[in-house]
Amino acid sequence: MSQHPLAVLRKSLGLSQSQYARLVDKAHSAMGFGYLVSHRVKMSRWESGRTTPDLHAQFSIARIHHVAESEVVRLGWPQWLHLATGDAMLVNRPWTARGAIDAFNDAVTLAGSPSHSHLALTGSRVQGFAEMLQCASSTSPVKPETDGRKDVDDAAVAGFYASIRNLERVRWAVSPQALYPAALGNLTTITAFLTENGYRDETGVRLLRLASRTGILCGVLSLSLDCNIQAERFSLAAIRAAIVIGSPELALYNLVILAYSHLAAGAARDVFPLLESVQDGIRWRHSSRIVVAMYLLSALAHAELGESAASSRDLERASKSLAVLQDSQNCPAVDRSCKIDEKWILAASEVSRIRLGQSQPALERLALLLSDTGAAATQFFPAATHELLEVVDTQLKIGKIQSAAHTVQWALAPFGKPPAEIKRKYRKKLEPYHSHPAVKEILDLWDSEGSAV
Repeated sequence: MSQHPLAVLRKSLGLSQSQYARLVDKAHSAMGFGYLVSHRVKMSRWESGRTTPDLHAQFSIARIHHVAESEVVRLGWPQWLHLATGDAMLVNRPWTARGAIDAFNDAVTLAGSPSHSHLALTGSRVQGFAEMLQCASSTSPVKPETDGRKDVDDAAVAGFYASIRNLERVRWAVSPQALYPAALGNLTTITAFLTENGYRDETGVRLLRLASRTGILCGVLSLSLDCNIQAERFSLAAIRAAIVIGSPELALYNLVILAYSHLAAGAARDVFPLLESVQDGIRWRHSSRIVVAMYLLSALAHAELGESAASSRDLERASKSLAVLQDSQNCPAVDRSCKIDEKWILAASEVSRIRLGQSQPALERLALLLSDTGAAATQFFPAATHELLEVVDTQLKIGKIQSAAHTVQWALAPFGKPPAEIKRKYRKKLEPYHSHPAVKEILDLWDSEGSAV
């Protein structure tokens, strides 16, 4: 389960709540604000998100982590806490080859750290990032390392290309939790080669291209595993690399993953400036499948905000873009691995209708999709379980309990044994109906697996 960023900061210092509370209390007093009352209880409530510390308490926390008071005021709680974490470094890396390499090191390192419950880019920072992206140079060369370190040979680079192609091939045949460690391991190794070895300019560009392409896979798999924060990290690093080497296709794919991570995290309004940067800052091709995904994301975001006309407009654009797609052999390799088809549009259309309150007709159309036992939920969205959770919730509310149980089984089938966090969310929806035979069967199965949450 994700942690509040304050809890992440406290644990990064190796302190218990009581120890950290005393540290904040000491800073609070030293700054002339007096002593905090019941500071241990306050800490627990702050970390749980039940209450927000007053400005003086926030200034005290900021002092401990060397964050300027002006940033505390500008960003607000809890967004400014990210300025004290590795996520801030990742967001603020320069748009250079070295900045891209450092960003990948940040993303790989943070992949092994405790997750938190808030995105690094929020509110005005999303717009600021989109503006930086549009202004970033796409011609910055990768500087060769000439300090005597061993050069990366062509055979190693060819091996990396073969590895990512193989991972992309099995993307739809292997469970996300089984494939993710392999993709992350691939990205970690490429990042190590970029960091620790010497290479010619051309080789450096190829390695950064590989890292950005692998970042796409890591981001998609993170979304599938309901790790929106980690998906954001991978996409932020991969976007920077794509811009540096002048690869608009890779930048476009990673931007859409970044937008998806925000939509899945409940930040629908963040989607639009990110997708606008795709349109305004990159000369994307209408024949690319990712353009279809861009319109579908925009449609889902508009539906989340109750904007029916805008959602319908983008769904129509997605259908038209799909209709004019060129033969897949003429598309970039990364585009051929993206299996966007009419089923994506059907799923997005009906989930949008559910969000707009048109549940009954939407569920009837979705029933056709959910009856396809040969299809995998993860083929329709990187984070299909996120959207299908809404479908389950709607089915339960209108009394279609048997159908809801079927949807749960269909949604989680690609995982084999679903991750605990995803299972926890579905269990929360199902438990009020635990007496129904179909629901009881699912809950009993999960309990027998020894993974009750």
